[in-house]
Amino acid sequence: MRIYIASSRRNQHAREMLSTMMLLKGHEVFSIEGHSAPEEQISDLPVDFAEWNSTEYANHSFELHTKSAMSADLIIYIGPSGKDAAAVCGMAFAKGIAIFGLFEKSEDFGLMRKMMVRWFEHYDDMFKEIDAYSDVLEAAGIKIGT
Repeated sequence: MRIYIASSRRNQHAREMLSTMMLLKGHEVFSIEGHSAPEEQISDLPVDFAEWNSTEYANHSFELHTKSAMSADLIIYIGPSGKDAAAVCGMAFAKGIAIFGLFEKSEDFGLMRKMMVRWFEHYDDMFKEIDAYSDVLEAAGIKIGT
């Protein structure tokens, strides 16, 4: 199953752990890790966001993340996150892609939290649900990962 992890950079360790665990279960995972600028590029990025946002790297990153999110079988939102992760969830919701949310006590997603099929307080409960969701898609003959 293709999984897109929507999260803020501040959740680095959670993203890395979740990505690793999903990869070990045989899923294809897309998140910031491995899909952003190499360290040498990050140090060269302009500090001013408006200036950075007009770079070719920003255009490439936007296209890569947008296409990856829109072609996923499942979105996992790790809270709390920012506007970009919320925008990814909105795109996925509009396309009918299931979204699972990993709740954090300081989560401030607001009314749009209703986009999530389910919120989880514990990652192990979410893993069980991901396995079940994958099995349901396969049993229904829904082609996943394309």
